[in-house]
Amino acid sequence: MKNASAQSWAFKSTAAVLNAGSNELKSWKIYIGFQHGEILVSAGGAIVVDGDGFPTRVGNESYLVGYPQTGSKTAIDTAGDFTQIQANIEMTGTQFGVKPSGTPMPKTIKLVNEGYKCPAPKRHKTEMHVCYAKDPKFKSKKTRTKFLPRHTCACGCDNTARCNPNARAMVLPPEALLVPFDNRTAKAKAWASIKHLKIPSPLPCPDNRGVSINWHIDSDYKSGWTARIPLLNWDEFSFEDLFTAIQMKKTYSGYENVYSFNGSKAAAAQ
Repeated sequence: MKNASAQSWAFKSTAAVLNAGSNELKSWKIYIGFQHGEILVSAGGAIVVDGDGFPTRVGNESYLVGYPQTGSKTAIDTAGDFTQIQANIEMTGTQFGVKPSGTPMPKTIKLVNEGYKCPAPKRHKTEMHVCYAKDPKFKSKKTRTKFLPRHTCACGCDNTARCNPNARAMVLPPEALLVPFDNRTAKAKAWASIKHLKIPSPLPCPDNRGVSINWHIDSDYKSGWTARIPLLNWDEFSFEDLFTAIQMKKTYSGYENVYSFNGSKAAAAQ
């Protein structure tokens, strides 16, 4: 081929994110400086930020996040289990303008999570390594999580003989949001005792929700945030098509992607 830059070659590469520290790395995000017009055909263990699925062009620059394993735990908490402390991204794709004898490498690789020092990577022939350490001077924005129970009898009450349908709902500890209401009473009472809150008698009636949606902030930085949205079905029947709608207002313009769900922007959203 006369135009060498148009010659395509298949490639396979592996990127690994290993947490060798004492702090859990939540929702890791890495930057890979592709420079050979690469097209990613697959990336096992990760997805491309702002990508529209595979194949996707990554020739200029690309950010990848973990999926389905979004973070890396510590060796301390897992007894050195590499399946939990290391994420391996197996990539296959097409590149252009690289001779068969050449060794195509990205310009650079780096972890872009805030709170880490970022030295330049070291290259060893066909490998590139970079080690990160927590920045002791970095001060992250503290996330204040509120656990607001739904109103008493929000979805109706059939039996109010042993509960007060007019009482204010009790504040719940975080773990109580993930269990059915029948199992929340002891947790609600214990939480009230710890926080020196009044325990009403009789207790408030449940909200009787068949489905609950919770919003959990995973990380909150100047450059962005990540959240988990568990959808829990407490009813005795299944839902064939389950979906939810979220109004973001001021943060909508910075919305990037939804992982493990099919997240789409509403056409009429501003």
